[in-house]
Amino acid sequence: MPYDVGVAAAKKFSGIAAELARDYSEFESATPAQIALRWLIDRDGVSTVIPGARNAEQAKANAAAGSLPALPNGVDEELAALYSSMIKEHVHDKW
Repeated sequence: MPYDVGVAAAKKFSGIAAELARDYSEFESATPAQIALRWLIDRDGVSTVIPGARNAEQAKANAAAGSLPALPNGVDEELAALYSSMIKEHVHDKW
């Protein structure tokens, strides 16, 4: 993925994650990484998500994403649109 597209997508994602944390108390302590992992877990056809981790603390935080509730429909749709519009064309054919 082009660097500038990745940076723009990350900024947009961070805004969506911040709104989610502000608007829904069950996500107020969730990290952006946890929200991204939760979104992936909720995708049809995804049987596993294997994120990287630099240390045990980060691995535990990543695993905690599985304990979060499913994302609200509006947020799920917003993230799906972000993926479709900015990311998919650069990565989807890689798997």
